[in-house]
Amino acid sequence: MLPDRRDLLPLLIGLGLVLLHALRFLDIEYAVDDAWISFRVARNLLDHGALTFAPSRAPVEGATNLTWTLLSASWIAALPGVDPIVPARLAGLACHMLAVAVGIRTAGHAVAQGGGDRRNAALAAAVALGAPGSLTFWALSGLETGLWGLLLSVGVALLVQGRALLAGLCLGALAATRPEGILAGGLLCLGAIALRGRSAGSTAAVFGACVAALEAFRLSVYGDWVPNTFHAKSPSLADGAAYVMGGLGTGGLALLLMPAGVAAVRRRPAAGLLLLAGVLVAGTTWSGGDWMPGFRRLTLPLLLTGGLAGVGVGLAADRRQRLLAWGGVGGAAACALVAGATGLDHGRFPHGVHARVGEKAADTPGIRGIAAVDIGRLGWAFPGEVIDLVGLTDAHLARLPGSHGDKPWDEAWFRGHDPDLLIARSETPIADPLTGPLVIGRPEQGMVRSVLEHGGYHLHTVLHPADGQWLLLFAKDGLELDPAVWGPRAPKDLRQLLVEAGGAPPSPR
Repeated sequence: MLPDRRDLLPLLIGLGLVLLHALRFLDIEYAVDDAWISFRVARNLLDHGALTFAPSRAPVEGATNLTWTLLSASWIAALPGVDPIVPARLAGLACHMLAVAVGIRTAGHAVAQGGGDRRNAALAAAVALGAPGSLTFWALSGLETGLWGLLLSVGVALLVQGRALLAGLCLGALAATRPEGILAGGLLCLGAIALRGRSAGSTAAVFGACVAALEAFRLSVYGDWVPNTFHAKSPSLADGAAYVMGGLGTGGLALLLMPAGVAAVRRRPAAGLLLLAGVLVAGTTWSGGDWMPGFRRLTLPLLLTGGLAGVGVGLAADRRQRLLAWGGVGGAAACALVAGATGLDHGRFPHGVHARVGEKAADTPGIRGIAAVDIGRLGWAFPGEVIDLVGLTDAHLARLPGSHGDKPWDEAWFRGHDPDLLIARSETPIADPLTGPLVIGRPEQGMVRSVLEHGGYHLHTVLHPADGQWLLLFAKDGLELDPAVWGPRAPKDLRQLLVEAGGAPPSPR
């Protein structure tokens, strides 16, 4: 697609909005702990030839971003002394900026083909795509979200231009970047065939070949059709509905449906893209949404409706339609401002304490395994065994009944791993005396109860990484931790504190 001077101002506005949001999220605590899970998998591929989190066990697909993990291996290999989060955040932001630019250009190009107002279309798309802070936050998270959005934007642009083979390859990469990409790419292929007939057949053929290769790889390496996270995260319709309602309201998605609807009425391809956005929203609802802040799982619908909003503005047939279309774009931008001001479009993750624990453990003789919930940055700093209490990287735990982070406790599984250190999150300040009931993170409750009932571990120290959060660090009995490194041992064990407070240990399901 050749440059057009009419797109220059919209591009400056859209990319400027993204950069303004990026300034909000410069601190590394805006990166997500899960990003280091992918980095550890990538490092294991380089060091051990195994694309898995724990090379000592059978391979498990504990991350849902194969393409991003493979890309991570390139900068981990090229920059061995650099924390991989730095190039990952830069790459994610660059991908998101390119996705916004491609969306703006595609909206303008599509409207120009239909004889509409290209400049206003591009301007509206710039506001709709650049305003949501959640998109920029997730682009800077260290995860694959920026790449995922870029592949969708480029795939749609290639379909609009009729470049069938390249579109198929791009959609195939989308499928390998996140599992939802299989659904999105498949529906885009069907839509292209419905609109263009045989000329779009090569797109579907290339995409189908990519998906077939992806599934053959999964079966041969992991023995499963889907990532392990599908088993660890059971669907919850109620949670998904609440998540999507937040995105429709606070995320501004509902307001973008107004100009997108105008586009759908005016052009058949726009109607197909709007239908795709609806299917993706329905899929997010069914799957349970996401527990993390912002609207990561609505990235593709936000990008689709943002681009369609520009098309709707550019193709508005009369004053009433133009007011409706611009009203939706302006309303969505206002929602983005409110979400940013109230902190609903982002979150902070105090994962630095896990990095420090991992570094100390790596330098301490006798520590071979650590059990924890937040395993990303911990697992990057500590090369030994990291026992995942949530089950994202553990096939056995993932397949137990129950929802994400709420699996029944398996004592034999825990004792079989025999970790040397245990990390448990607490919402209760651990002081002498205890000031209230002990509130332990749900995935760690069984582990803490096991320690209290069966012993084998003692409370060594308590860390306080953030307001309202304490980390209980248990060491295996007989393991000597240097007080100069780890701090002095707690004067009272947790059991004694509970007995003195008249409380009971947390009870697992």
